[in-house]
Amino acid sequence: MVAVADPRILNQSMTRQAIDQNNFAQVIFSYAQTASGNWSVLSRFTDDTWIIPDSYFPTNVTSSHKRLEFGRYPEQFRHVMKVCVLKYALFGLYDQGAPRGNTIIHFFVGTISFLTYISKHSVDLQSIKPILFSNYVFDSKTVKGALRI
Repeated sequence: MVAVADPRILNQSMTRQAIDQNNFAQVIFSYAQTASGNWSVLSRFTDDTWIIPDSYFPTNVTSSHKRLEFGRYPEQFRHVMKVCVLKYALFGLYDQGAPRGNTIIHFFVGTISFLTYISKHSVDLQSIKPILFSNYVFDSKTVKGALRI
């Protein structure tokens, strides 16, 4: 019997290399194991919609809540956010391991309003001035409803 390596482990190695070389063409975000034991690709780095596997969520979460729609981000920040989400989803913070699905979703959604605000005032992340953070908080508080951070 031939042992087949878990592609999730191989993908972590490939992702580390891709981050070092800034080449994500072959990186796969998520896999799912079929009933026959084979692995099927759910999402690749180059896709604009990523699907988080069912194993990251409780059973009562609908499929629509397991999707990351990168089209919601301003164009200039999509690649950066894909790298951030990929690294966070695979390795967690400080290499503590992968977070659960809802944690990934909250991270993803939590950055959308800020990056949308930034895109209206700045071309890229390097040109952001500290006053922009204060203005974002102030503007968010003046909007009807809760602070969107």
